[in-house]
Amino acid sequence: MAELGLLGKVLILQVLAAIVVGYVLKRLMDRELMLAALERVEMFAPAGVGDEAEKVVIVSAGPMPAEQRARFVAILKDKLPHAEIEFLENADLRGGVVIEIAGEVLDFSLVTRLQFLIKGYGKKNSGYYSRL
Repeated sequence: MAELGLLGKVLILQVLAAIVVGYVLKRLMDRELMLAALERVEMFAPAGVGDEAEKVVIVSAGPMPAEQRARFVAILKDKLPHAEIEFLENADLRGGVVIEIAGEVLDFSLVTRLQFLIKGYGKKNSGYYSRL
């Protein structure tokens, strides 16, 4: 019985370690995806759109830190000075961010990245990009 107790304790410790590692990895991935999205937005030039773009929607999995929000606003106001910038939350993303600018979507969500890895499409370093 003492052995079973020890095995049980080891199992509990392994489960706790797995939870901590999963949490830390998710936080790191979320941070890296946000940084990649910021870089991509800095380089972004929507086809045929000048400063007349009316709205930019930025969706994150949870509350976006004020520093990152301010960086997105600064970059976007420089590129599209008259655009309204809306920040939304959608827990289904699990991490990262999805940005819609003038009908184009830059998808840096954790869910999309995991889908790419599962399907074998995770070889590209840039965000998923599509036209609506």
